[in-house]
Amino acid sequence: MNVRPWTSAEREPTRRAICLCCLGVLAGGFPLQAGAQPSLRAGSSLPPPLADYHLHIQGPDICAALERLKARNPAVFQGVDPSFMNPRSGADALKLLDAAGITYGVLLSEAYMFGSPLMAPDHPDVAHLTRAENAYNVGEAKKSGGRLLAFVGVDPLSTTAAPEIEYWSRNGATGLKLHLANSMFDFNAPEHVQQLKDVFALARRRHMPIVIHLRNRSEWGAAQANAFIDQILPSAQDLPIQVAHGAGWGALDQPTVAALDAFSQAIAAHKPGTEAVTFDLAIVLAPWTKPDDPSRFVDVMRAIGTDRFAVGSDWPAKYTPGEEVTFLEGTLPLTEAEWRAILAHRARYLPPRHET
Repeated sequence: MNVRPWTSAEREPTRRAICLCCLGVLAGGFPLQAGAQPSLRAGSSLPPPLADYHLHIQGPDICAALERLKARNPAVFQGVDPSFMNPRSGADALKLLDAAGITYGVLLSEAYMFGSPLMAPDHPDVAHLTRAENAYNVGEAKKSGGRLLAFVGVDPLSTTAAPEIEYWSRNGATGLKLHLANSMFDFNAPEHVQQLKDVFALARRRHMPIVIHLRNRSEWGAAQANAFIDQILPSAQDLPIQVAHGAGWGALDQPTVAALDAFSQAIAAHKPGTEAVTFDLAIVLAPWTKPDDPSRFVDVMRAIGTDRFAVGSDWPAKYTPGEEVTFLEGTLPLTEAEWRAILAHRARYLPPRHET
C-alpha cells in the first residue's frame, strides 16, 4: 500500500495512547498502582450507572504478548504495576461492578492488539491469537448470566478482520471493538479508509454494533473526525456506533473538543450514520494529566445531547468502575439531571428491560 510512513513524533504519542487504552500503561510514565483515589460517592444522591460501557479483561495469550513487548521495550512499561500482566476474568469484572452497584459491563476484547505494528517483531499468528483472545472474552461473558457483554476485537487493516467478524456474529459476541491508534490507521491513506468502510459495512450486515477508539494520532481534530463522519460512518447506516473516550484518547485537550464538536455539527445536520452514534466517557478526563477547561467539553456534550453519553472506566487503566464514576462526577460540571441521564444510559445492544 502507498501509505505515508509515520514520523517518530507521531509514533511516540500514539504508542502512549495504545498503552494507555490497551496495555494499561499510563501516559507520561505515570504508574498503574495505588495512589490518591477518589472517595466512593460518599453522600451522593445519584444512582449508580446502569452499565460500565468500557471494560477490559485479558487472557493468557495477551498476557504473554505483553511480557514479550515489555522485554523488547521496557521503557514503555516503566512504573507499571507488575500485576497488570496477570490474566483478568469476567468474575474479576463482576466483583467490581457489584461493589459499585452496576448491573452490566461491556467487555472490550484486546484481541486487536495482535495485528498492531507494535507486535510485529514477535511474528504472531494473528488469526489464531485473535480468535483465542476473542474466545476468552466471549466465554467469560457467557458465564455471567447476561450481565457481561463481549465485543470482539479485530484490527480492521488485517486480513483476519472479515473472517473474525463473520465467525463471532454467529457465535455469541454482542459487537465489535476497533482501535485505530493500535492499528496505526491513516485517514490520508485511501486504502485504510476503504478497509475501514468495508469493516463497518460488514458489521452492519451482521448486526454487530461497534465500539471504536477513533483518535489515531496526536494530529487530531475536526478534519480527521469529519473524514470519519463523511467517508466511513455512512457505511454503518443505523448500526449503533459508540465512540470511545469522548472522541479523544484518554486526556481532555483542544483536539478532543474539536473532534467532538465536529460530531455535534454532523448530528445536528442528520448526516448519514449519525442516528445511532453515542460516546463513552472512559478516562476522557485522565487523572494523570491537567485537562483543558472541562466546561468547553461539557458545552459540546450539551449541544449533542447528554442522552448520547455513557460512563466507562477503561478498567484497569487507572480506576475501578466505581472510582471512575466518582472521578467523572467530580470533574465534569454537569447538572444532577444531566448526570442522571448519563448514568441511566441504555445502549441499544443491552438486553431488553424485562430481562433485567
